[in-house]
Parts: sequence; C-alpha cells; structure tokens
Amino acid sequence: MRGDQALELTNREFECLRELLQNQGRVMTYQMLVNHIWNYDYLGDDRVIYSHIKNLRRKLGDNYIQTVRGVGYRVNKD
Repeated sequence: MRGDQALELTNREFECLRELLQNQGRVMTYQMLVNHIWNYDYLGDDRVIYSHIKNLRRKLGDNYIQTVRGVGYRVNKD
C-alpha cells in the first residue's frame, strides 16, 4: 500500500522490496539482492536489479529507495 492506494508489484519487484525492507538501514549490494532473490541460480543480464529498482521507485516514489553509489541500495529506517 502507498497511502490508501494498493500497489501492483510483480513477484520480483515484491521480492526486491521485501529484501530491502527486511534489511532496513543496511546497504544491500547488487550481488546480495541477486543471491537472495534468485538463490545463486541467476545467469542473466546484470541490469535486472536496476530495472526492478527503477520500477519500484516509479511505484513508491523516488525517495523511498536510496542508492549508495558504487555499493548498492537501502531503505532507511525512518
């Protein structure tokens, strides 16, 4: 939910968001997200996480998921 509006997320978007929320305040690297979501079995395009984060930002707002340049992503505890 975002306010009173239900958000429609794909399974992978939901899994990315869940990982970030379960690790609030902690920076999750690209590799950590891939390992948790695909269980080390992913051999595809490196940009898949970037695409899911972009879609989540569009749905949640730009300020919800923070990029830690050169490291990864995090959701702040506040």
